Amino acid sequence: MYSNLTDEDVLMGDDAISWHDWFNNFPFIAAFVTQNEESTKPFAQECAARLQPKADDGDAIQTLLNVFDGFREIGVRYIHEPRSFWSSNNAQYVQYPADTLRRKSGTCLDLAVAFAAMTEAVGIKSYVVFLPGHAVPMIELPESGDLVPIESTAIEDTEFISTADYWIPSARESIVEAEAADKYLPVDIETCWENGMMPSW
Repeated sequence: MYSNLTDEDVLMGDDAISWHDWFNNFPFIAAFVTQNEESTKPFAQECAARLQPKADDGDAIQTLLNVFDGFREIGVRYIHEPRSFWSSNNAQYVQYPADTLRRKSGTCLDLAVAFAAMTEAVGIKSYVVFLPGHAVPMIELPESGDLVPIESTAIEDTEFISTADYWIPSARESIVEAEAADKYLPVDIETCWENGMMPSW
């Protein structure tokens, strides 16, 4: 559930609540970021092989791009959640990264969660960013502290199969636009963990 708003709160109308209120359960998404799960961690370690993603900005970005390409190589696809799955717009099914790897498919939120798990598994501080109707993964670079998002839903676009670099500017554009509209919510995974929203494994 995106929010714990009551029916009474919702019936007061959109002017009574902000866009951020609709996502006030956001910390719970961190419980799906299972960086130590038995299929997630080895995949992440392979993507970071011979790199120092915890210490070097370039290696952290390369690891993110390797996850992108690794998902492509095993055939992970972006799918839309069926509208009929929920009777309300205030909820969404979320799968664990292991399910995304096994099913080789996921929604934008599933992919963002899977990317966050992969990058956290190799020591990169990660975020899941909620935007209007969308979610993207983002990492924090270890040296500069710069934030780098990637458009994970583009994994099937074969025009750019040889490089994922194109999809970092694409995600940045989406974030800039959402920030301007005050509809940008970055979920700091590690802070949520520190506050008790821990994965089940």
